[in-house]
Amino acid sequence: MQVGAARDIESNTSFESAYQYLVPLYLYEINVKAMCIGESEKVEEDKVEMDVHGGEEFAYIVTHASNSLPIAIPNDYSFPARSRTYFKPSIIKEGVYLNPTLDPQTIFNKVKEPYIRKAASEATTACGSSYRLVDNSKYAGIAHYPFWLVKYRYRDKVYTAVVDAADGTVVYLEYPMDSVSRLKGLAGGVATMAAAAIVGGLITMVLANSIMYGVIGGALASTPALAVALQKLLKSKGVYKYKPSEEAVFAPVR
Repeated sequence: MQVGAARDIESNTSFESAYQYLVPLYLYEINVKAMCIGESEKVEEDKVEMDVHGGEEFAYIVTHASNSLPIAIPNDYSFPARSRTYFKPSIIKEGVYLNPTLDPQTIFNKVKEPYIRKAASEATTACGSSYRLVDNSKYAGIAHYPFWLVKYRYRDKVYTAVVDAADGTVVYLEYPMDSVSRLKGLAGGVATMAAAAIVGGLITMVLANSIMYGVIGGALASTPALAVALQKLLKSKGVYKYKPSEEAVFAPVR
């Protein structure tokens, strides 16, 4: 579906390999309250009664447990809950399990800090500086999430794709560029440069009676467009990266 992809990609593509990676995740439950002095929070065995007029923040955070992943995954990827599995020894047999490398406590302090600040800000608005902070946040554990690392061959080159193994979302994709599209891009860049040179020459001739300076100025102004076209001509591989901002498009199925 990518613009400029080779038209014969389906007929000239062959499968190379696929490996399932189990990406480690840290799970946190954020529960922060900034209560005005004099207000209370009663905790009983089967219920919690609160009288909070300050600030209160709740969140469930899922984040990477490693900073050295061999596959390209956006830092703010959502990791749908239905496919997160808590760690158990048997999952190591299901794919290539990646060990966590980040300190869970350090990440914990980092992810809850914005919620603490927001709750404190709300309490400051409600009761000035007379509030106390109650932090009931906790580290929920470590889970893993599956991704496929796929290699495929188009003609004489190998390309890579990373696919969510739970719902098929393409997270990262390399694909061959169509030579015809690249030539059209170059032709467009040359045409843009020529048009800019002509227009610049005519304007300068009218204003300063010097067409040469206008042609040169117009050509120089359009040089970036020509450079982009040349880059596209030389580039035989395109790259698609999933943007978490597009998540709403897939919300009904994820």
